[in-house]
Amino acid sequence: MKPQDVVIILKILSLKKEDRMLMNVAYRVKISLSEVSEGVKRLKESSIMYGDKKVNIKNLQEFLFYGFKYCFPAQIEMNSRGIATAHSSRFMSNYIKSDSNSSYVWPYEYGESFGFSIKPLYKTVPQFIEKDDFMYESLSYLEVFRVGRLREIEYAQKKLEKLLKHNDN
Repeated sequence: MKPQDVVIILKILSLKKEDRMLMNVAYRVKISLSEVSEGVKRLKESSIMYGDKKVNIKNLQEFLFYGFKYCFPAQIEMNSRGIATAHSSRFMSNYIKSDSNSSYVWPYEYGESFGFSIKPLYKTVPQFIEKDDFMYESLSYLEVFRVGRLREIEYAQKKLEKLLKHNDN
């Protein structure tokens, strides 16, 4: 699997079945149609997808909860401007209080937050994330898996599990 495959599967999951055309997915996550097609092939090979764009939620959760951070470790860099993520995102900030010394962002020149820079799973994430609440929330929880402490990870797992099940159409 490649990092963009996680972006692709989450976008597919967020769409109604009738909207799960690869062209639609590609447009919404700003990834080329050929990359989305290759990603879907890899997702089917890994048993996270099956049939005509159906998602195996149990397998997806198992991968995200237990394998994700090992396959795609966080690449943390110096402070920069960007979009708040991980425990710094609005989805976790009420639960986890962090100071400016431990904030995380996806680097983005138009972002309104500052913190340690985490390279997003795919370069287009900052371009679409703020207009897509499901993707923003789910990818923020995944960043917690990569940079968080145990208490934060457990909270993010519960929230992500609920989010994924709610969107299992």
